[in-house]
Amino acid sequence: MATVPTCTSSAMHPSTVQGRGVGFPNPFSYFENELKLSLEHGGVTHDLIGDFREPNEYPENELVAIFERMEEGTWLVSTGTERSFFNLLLAPVDCQGIIVRDINPKVKAYNDCVTLLLRISENREDFVELSSFAFFAPAPMSIAMKSKTDTIQDRIASDQSMPIGMKEHYQSNLQNLTEAYFGAQRAWRWKKDYNNINYITNEKQFYKLRSYANAGRIITTTGAINDLRSLSSYDIRVGVVDTSNICDFSLLDIKVEGNPPQIIWTIVGVTRTRYHSYTAQNLCPEDNAKLHGLWEQIKEQWNTARPEDSFPQDRLIQYVRPFHRKFHGGDPHTPFPSATRETLVTLERFLESPRK
Repeated sequence: MATVPTCTSSAMHPSTVQGRGVGFPNPFSYFENELKLSLEHGGVTHDLIGDFREPNEYPENELVAIFERMEEGTWLVSTGTERSFFNLLLAPVDCQGIIVRDINPKVKAYNDCVTLLLRISENREDFVELSSFAFFAPAPMSIAMKSKTDTIQDRIASDQSMPIGMKEHYQSNLQNLTEAYFGAQRAWRWKKDYNNINYITNEKQFYKLRSYANAGRIITTTGAINDLRSLSSYDIRVGVVDTSNICDFSLLDIKVEGNPPQIIWTIVGVTRTRYHSYTAQNLCPEDNAKLHGLWEQIKEQWNTARPEDSFPQDRLIQYVRPFHRKFHGGDPHTPFPSATRETLVTLERFLESPRK
């Protein structure tokens, strides 16, 4: 597994991060403030979504092939917990970093905790010790857990390379972060399906992630993944967006500035995960507005016909998706629903076709 490139001089950028042997051009003056927004939704609970902190999608060869097509010198955007770290391990050597975007604040808190432990650990064995703890109920905190968080607080306080804003964030939110992380089972560590991307046991993979963490290039935020245009303000070019199976629950409409990235979407099966990708399509404003209007029209019809269904969109998607496959020859290369020409055709034909 290739490691992250390092630079020998800070001359390549006036704000280059030099920490523990890692050098990166670091244009993220906003990063410290962004990191402090960890719990912008107020706490680490979200009643409208499931708790998906434990990974359930196993990396396959298709995923490696997708990352091989990633544009040179670009960033990876991902959703989820460990899958985001797995993606970073599989990304090419010149990947500039990862931005994790998820609507669940628990996911952000979990990922912030992993990033913190990567930063403050002395080596892989130390990381394993710091990150190992059996599943526990968040309250009351056990004596053992109190001892562990005290150790982590001491490491944060003594870390001279950690920016002040980042340090304040970790110190003030540590209980929330550790509850989100240590409160998850994290059984993936012992599953053979993850042997090839297990940074808990693989020295080279651990140091690759640690290099990104030390350079401030694992950035986690809370929110929807669709609109990523603001990243261009920080000279961030997006090469790949991993959306997991978000299209099972809502319409994908990925928007970025610059060259369209590769969009990864998945179908999760009982024994394996099928990874698909397509190049993001820039529909003209008229077609994009038409697509959203047709989707809202179908949702309104669905809600009218099923008033007892309090959260219908995921079930509506499962209902319409077979029509999408039928209209496009069995296995379309773009997901449904998404801001693509294929979905636009599907919505038009669905509204025109007779149905029971």
